[in-house]
Amino acid sequence: MQYLLIILVTLFASMLGAVCGIGGGVVIKPVLDVMGIMNVETVSFLSGCTVLCMTLYSVITNLASKSIPIRMGISVSVSFGAAIGGIIGKSSFQIVRIL
Repeated sequence: MQYLLIILVTLFASMLGAVCGIGGGVVIKPVLDVMGIMNVETVSFLSGCTVLCMTLYSVITNLASKSIPIRMGISVSVSFGAAIGGIIGKSSFQIVRIL
C-alpha cells in the first residue's frame, strides 16, 4: 500500500511539475515528509531521483526534436560548477554546524 501511495504522489508531482513548469521535487518532498512513511534522507533521495529523471527526459526530448540547440560545452561547465558548488556547500554547512 505504501509503495502505491509513493508512486501516486511522484506521478502526480511529475505531472503537476510538467504542467506548471516547476520541479516535481517541490511537491514530492513536503508531501512524503508529512505522510511520515519514510525517513528524511530517503525522501530527499527519492525526490532528487525523480527530478533527475524528469530533467533527463526533457533534455533527451529536446535533443531528439532539435527544437532547442544544447551547447554541450556550456552544459558540462555548468554541471561541473553545480557539483563543485554542492560539495563546497555541504562542507561549509558541516563546518558551521560543528561551530
